[in-house]
Amino acid sequence: MSDPSGTFFTQVTPHGRSAIATLVITGPQAVEVVDHFFDSRSKKPLSEFSPRRILFGKWNLSPDVAEDLVVAQLTEEHVEVHCHGGIAVVAAIRECLLTHGCKEKPWEQLAEDPCSEYTATAWKMVPMTTTRITGQIALHHATGEIDRLVTQVRTLADQGDLTAAAECLKPYLGTFALGEHVTKPFVVVLAGRPNAGKSSLLNACAGFGRAIIHAQAGTTRDVLQHDTVLAGWPVTILDTAGLRDGAAKLEQLGIDKAQQALQQADLVLWIHDATQPWEAETAEAQAVLAEIDHLWVVNKTDLQSPEDDLNHHIAVSARTGFGIPELLDAVIEKLAPGAAVAACPESGHPYVLLTQAMDDQFWQWHQTLQAGHIPRF
Repeated sequence: MSDPSGTFFTQVTPHGRSAIATLVITGPQAVEVVDHFFDSRSKKPLSEFSPRRILFGKWNLSPDVAEDLVVAQLTEEHVEVHCHGGIAVVAAIRECLLTHGCKEKPWEQLAEDPCSEYTATAWKMVPMTTTRITGQIALHHATGEIDRLVTQVRTLADQGDLTAAAECLKPYLGTFALGEHVTKPFVVVLAGRPNAGKSSLLNACAGFGRAIIHAQAGTTRDVLQHDTVLAGWPVTILDTAGLRDGAAKLEQLGIDKAQQALQQADLVLWIHDATQPWEAETAEAQAVLAEIDHLWVVNKTDLQSPEDDLNHHIAVSARTGFGIPELLDAVIEKLAPGAAVAACPESGHPYVLLTQAMDDQFWQWHQTLQAGHIPRF
C-alpha cells in the first residue's frame, strides 16, 4: 500500500453521542485507506466505483467485529464515512485510521487554501442545519465547493479568459438572500382581520390542531409558531391575532405582537374571509403590506365562492383542505423563486453563498472581470 501519511481524517459532527457521526477522509490515499477496512454489500472495492457514489456495507474493526455504515465517495481524494454516533463506534473507526497511518486533523483546519476562512465558516454551519438539503448544502461548501470554483475562476483569469471567469461567478451573485436560510428558517406570518380563519389555516398547514379555534372573533391573543419543511427548506409559520381598530386592551396586546411579527416576516399571507366583502378591508390590507412581500389568500371557500375581483388570489378552505397544497407550493416559490430548480452541477443543490461577505466578494470580482481586469483573489 502507498504511504498514507499525507491522508487526513476529521470528525465533522459534534463529539459525543449522536444518532449519526460523520468522518471525512481526505488525501491522495483516501480511497485506498477506506478500501482496507470497508466491504461494500456488492463486494466491489470502493476504488472500482466512480466518484459521487454512496455505498452501504461493513467496516471491519477487527477480524471478528464489523460495523454497518455508509460510505460516500465525493472525489478521488475525499471520502465520507457515516456511522452510528455511539462513542465506542467512532473511537474504534478513529483507531483504525490512526493505526493505518492516517493523521487526524481538527475540523477547523480541514481547508488550507485561499478560501479557508469561508470554508471554516461553512463547517461551523453544518451542525446548525435542520433539514437534509440544507445540511448537504453546508457540507458541500465545507468540503470545498466554493474553493474549487474560485480556483477555476482564478485559472481562467490567469489564462486571459476573463469572460468565462465572470460567467463562472454569475450564478452565485446575490444568492446569500437564499443561502442565509440554510441555517435560518424562513418566517411566514399569517395575518388578516379577526375570524378570517388564520388559526384554522395554521392547523391545515401543520396537519394537526396546533392552534385553538373558535367562532368568536379575536380568539388568538399570542403568536403561535409551527416549524415545518417546504421543498427541503426550514420554514416557521406564525399565526397572529386579527388586525382591527378599536380592540379591547387584552386583544390589543395580541395585535401589538402581531404587528411585531410582521416586521420579521420573509413572507406574509394575508387571509381574507370569503364570506365577507373584500372592499371593506382592501385599504387596511394594502397599508399593512405596502413594503412587505406577501400573498393574498381567500379562505372559507367551502362556504362561499370568492368575489369576481378576487379570482387572482389563492383560494383555499382550511376546513376541507382545498387549495392547501397549491398554497404551500406558492409559498416556497415566493420564498425561493427559481432556486429550487436552478442547481449547481457539482452539488446538485441551488446556487447559494452562505455569508454576506462572500456574496459581496463575488460581486466585486465579477465587476472587475467584466471591466477587463484580473481581481486580487
